[in-house]
Amino acid sequence: MATLYEETADLMLTTMAGQYTGLTRDQFIELFKQKFPNEADLRTVIATARQQAETAIAEAQAQLKPGQSIMIGIPVKPTR
Repeated sequence: MATLYEETADLMLTTMAGQYTGLTRDQFIELFKQKFPNEADLRTVIATARQQAETAIAEAQAQLKPGQSIMIGIPVKPTR
């Protein structure tokens, strides 16, 4: 079974932002372990980000008119 660090690295590699960094899976794992040596802290950050995203999406959906849909774009700061 994959660790939370591995799952998060895999998730990052599926995103444009994650791919844009040029980091490998192993580099992401090491980065997450350095930043969040306690796996529970990483779990908290992920849960908070998920809740914030779900809230923002729900608020945007509530403002839609019939026939409208949402397209979400997240700005990415280049790392190179």
